[in-house]
Amino acid sequence: SLWFNLPLILMIVSSALITEEYKTGTLKTLMLQAVSKKKLITAKYITSVIFTISILALLMLSSFVLAYGIFGDGDLVVYLGTLNFFPAEEAFSRILWAFASGTLSMIFFTTVSVTLGIILKEPTKTWIASALFLILSSLFIKADFSSFGDYFFPKLTNSWQRFFAYDLDNYSIFQDNIMLLGYTVLFAFIGIYKFSKTDIG
Repeated sequence: SLWFNLPLILMIVSSALITEEYKTGTLKTLMLQAVSKKKLITAKYITSVIFTISILALLMLSSFVLAYGIFGDGDLVVYLGTLNFFPAEEAFSRILWAFASGTLSMIFFTTVSVTLGIILKEPTKTWIASALFLILSSLFIKADFSSFGDYFFPKLTNSWQRFFAYDLDNYSIFQDNIMLLGYTVLFAFIGIYKFSKTDIG
């Protein structure tokens, strides 16, 4: 679900935070009041982040409850190029950290969708652009961009999966997540700047 289905749903819902207000004209009404554009759009991004974290927390909780409730404790078997076996006590922490890293990836995608909503304004166009962005990101994961590829955001969105490699490279995973966080802030900054310069009326 972290590869395509969930990010797509989150992007569609998050983009609606801004596109629906463009569509219904609510933004024009808000701008008639003493509301700062930067504060307003920053609140939209924060709401998107809170929503994303809540959904991932719910997904993680349901995964643990169902998995341990039905199957109980046991070794974790993961196919990642080859079969990897993790003892029960290690499996829990790996899944937990994978969800934490996956949450950062989902926040990145929802931030991008809000920014696309600011630029495109229309819900349908934003949904199509969000889906296209997600598809291209998924395709670029497999592409080879030589040394630059390690710093290209599509490669970073898949960092959560690396917690299921047999040999953990914690420093590299941490570095990737920090860079992805930087990309997230960059896209948010672009959206805030664009919105603050746009004439809502």
